[in-house]
Amino acid sequence: MSTEQSVHLQMPITDMHCASCVGRAEKALQKVAGVQQVSVNLASEKADITADSGIDVSVLQQAVVDAGYGVPTEKFELRVTGMHCASCVNHTEKALKKLPGVVNVSVNLAAEKAFVEALGGNVDNAQLIAAVEEAGYEATPLSEEKEDDSERRGKNSAS
Repeated sequence: MSTEQSVHLQMPITDMHCASCVGRAEKALQKVAGVQQVSVNLASEKADITADSGIDVSVLQQAVVDAGYGVPTEKFELRVTGMHCASCVNHTEKALKKLPGVVNVSVNLAAEKAFVEALGGNVDNAQLIAAVEEAGYEATPLSEEKEDDSERRGKNSAS
């Protein structure tokens, strides 16, 4: 399969203690349909995975969990503006799910928020925002927005 149809992921894996654990985690991942290549490193506690671009990352995560190991994830919250209907929500969710390492996405139209869960170290806010913008909407990380609100309130109360 060509690299254009493949995706490279790094999956953090916890609770491995020896070479046998590494082998067990590798075997669990290799059994997942669409996985082309797997290399698990005990010292870095990471799996390097090459897989079909449409692979469901949550299936990879579950394979490792079922083998008895942990898979840490990162959670992101974005404010997404410009959405008007359920189709906009679906379009935004699809754009975010296409990013390598994204496990779960939930977009709330009324709250104008996107909640993203991804394998640790695979995506960051900039990549998430770029995906939303490419889909035709605007996005900002909620943590930055909260800081801005706090600064603005601080300035207003000082006036």
